[in-house]
Amino acid sequence: MRLINATKVVNDFKIEFIASLSENEDHDDSDLDGNPRPKYAILSHTWGWKDEAYGKWAHKADEVTYNDCYNFSDPFEESLHPDKQKAYRKIYYTCRRALDFGCDYVWIDSCCTNKSNSAEPTESINSLFRWYSDAAVCLVYLVDSPDSDYDHSNPKRCLYTIQNQPCRWFSRCWILQELLASRRMEFYSHEWDLIGTLEDEESTSSGWLVKEISEITKVDTEALLGRVSLWEYSIEAKMSWASRRKSGRPEDMAYSLLGVFDIHMR
Repeated sequence: MRLINATKVVNDFKIEFIASLSENEDHDDSDLDGNPRPKYAILSHTWGWKDEAYGKWAHKADEVTYNDCYNFSDPFEESLHPDKQKAYRKIYYTCRRALDFGCDYVWIDSCCTNKSNSAEPTESINSLFRWYSDAAVCLVYLVDSPDSDYDHSNPKRCLYTIQNQPCRWFSRCWILQELLASRRMEFYSHEWDLIGTLEDEESTSSGWLVKEISEITKVDTEALLGRVSLWEYSIEAKMSWASRRKSGRPEDMAYSLLGVFDIHMR
């Protein structure tokens, strides 16, 4: 697991990684040097931006990948292409929110996995459920949530687009294991305003948020809150939750369920 130094991004506009953490089962909570694994935040998001001119999702290539990290720069530089600005700012605000939560490090799928190394994507797919479970907080970015000038007096409305459809994030195949594995999830609007919190401890969760997410995803509230162990749910129940998810690639649908069914791919 490769983590980004959040302070370097926020203060210096540079992406700096710490050494990959050991995935040896005997050293789950330590890095390669035997030091305690640092507290980290993890981002859950959709790739690409909405092309308003055509009403389609595009520009996935403008996400910051591992190979782009060393060219990372000021996300507020006006000379940057608008789509690249959006990608850079997503990383910047992820790091800012992580630091606000007391996390010095973040993991972002688009840039923390070196896809040119064939072993890394497999390792990530196998480890995702545990990585989300171990994270101090999962930051959920709803890129198509209404802008801040919309009526935010009704926070429930922020989970839906201006067309009154659930935000695109809710249809991703990967969100099922993210919802089930994460101990705490904080949902943010397009402008990075906090919408609400979903946490195992109901007292600190936004009650309306749990009910609304369950309504959208059809995942049992008891599972969302961690009151009932995932392993107590039947295969049929889990497959029912998964059937409502979408994927651009058929294989991703299968990969996204590995953690949900406690399967390890070799």
